[in-house]
Amino acid sequence: MIALGIYLNVPFSIFGATFSYPGILRQPTAEILVRFHQGGASLILTWYASVLAALGLVPLAVLAYRQAKPAQQTVALLAAVAGVAAGLFQTVGLIRWVFVVPSLAQTFTDVNSTPATRDAVVVAFQALHQFAGVGIGEHLGQLATASWAALLSLALARDRAISRLCAGLGLLSAGMIFIGLIEGFTTVMTFAIGPLGALTPVGYVALTVWMIWVGIAVWNKPVVD
Repeated sequence: MIALGIYLNVPFSIFGATFSYPGILRQPTAEILVRFHQGGASLILTWYASVLAALGLVPLAVLAYRQAKPAQQTVALLAAVAGVAAGLFQTVGLIRWVFVVPSLAQTFTDVNSTPATRDAVVVAFQALHQFAGVGIGEHLGQLATASWAALLSLALARDRAISRLCAGLGLLSAGMIFIGLIEGFTTVMTFAIGPLGALTPVGYVALTVWMIWVGIAVWNKPVVD
């Protein structure tokens, strides 16, 4: 929990500094592809690091399930299922940046590419972005992640090692991520999301703080034979 909570922020901090992430995702496709191509191999490797972070949620969800008391096993099991799903959904969404987008960006920025070729690349990127990115990675990934945080917070709430404030932070982060799902619908419907657009990134910051907090609490938990 501690390691992944810290690690999750590393690649996304790099994206924010070098790729204008996550705002770049809602920019015109041509701008995204040009910026991605300019990032080179280091940007691709950073995306791969984020894929590993998403995959890390799969074993973590299983290990966290084992921390729940017998009376909370049902809720903890549901949390584990949600956590595994979250890791897999986000992995599918993110891995396109490693193995698909680089070739699209290369073709789009190639001086020998014709306008028709660039138009085809734009269509391919937009279809992939909406399906794998917005649909699977963002929407289903966020939905499952929020469910994991909420259910695990409820499962651990009665554990004396986990304070009510810590459990409350988990529920708060889950709530913000849930509400932040509205932002994805702005890609297919025309409406202003306003301040709600900030809920997802704030929710994920709260989520990582909660993960580290839970990890420290479990680490310091007395061992009972």
